Amino acid sequence: MTARVAARFADDGPRCLPQERTSSGRRRFPGQYTSSTQIILVASAAVSLAIQEGGAAVVLLGLTVLNAVIGPAEAAVVGDVVLLVPARHRPTGAGQG
Repeated sequence: MTARVAARFADDGPRCLPQERTSSGRRRFPGQYTSSTQIILVASAAVSLAIQEGGAAVVLLGLTVLNAVIGPAEAAVVGDVVLLVPARHRPTGAGQG
């Protein structure tokens, strides 16, 4: 180090960003269920159960768990994959836009 660099280091400290504090997965997981997307998916699963569409309810609940575990951005990709399921296995109106 040159004298100038050493002086700046002594005055300003190291050039680095502060570390972000991360929370544990146990704390983050329940917090995912406060988003509107998760609430809608859980409500849809409940309605699916009420109308005796158990398969759809299982898929919807699976998506909510997946969404909570990997996060909403990555789960959006999974949602796009669900649209690739053949139409005979989708509820009426799903994927039509």
